[in-house]
Amino acid sequence: MLRVHFSELDLARLRMAVRPDALWETVLSFHRLRENRAESVYGKWRSEARNRLNGEARLLAPLIPSRGYFPDFLTPAEGVIGCDAAMSALRATPGSG
Repeated sequence: MLRVHFSELDLARLRMAVRPDALWETVLSFHRLRENRAESVYGKWRSEARNRLNGEARLLAPLIPSRGYFPDFLTPAEGVIGCDAAMSALRATPGSG
């Protein structure tokens, strides 16, 4: 398990976001949808979310691995401004070819 220790100075410099970042929420929720742990906590939510997504989550599967690194462009810094700004930044990401 990774442990992170903060000094008083670290805590004094800590900033909290004004609102959740929609794209980070999407990526992290996708991780929860894929895993089978903590069924008592997430089981009902997983079932409801999967039903509502009608299989559309499969479009994200190639971009978001089950664990580890995923492409940074999926969570642009503009996400702290709002969902529209984040989606604009995502659409403006240049292609690889």
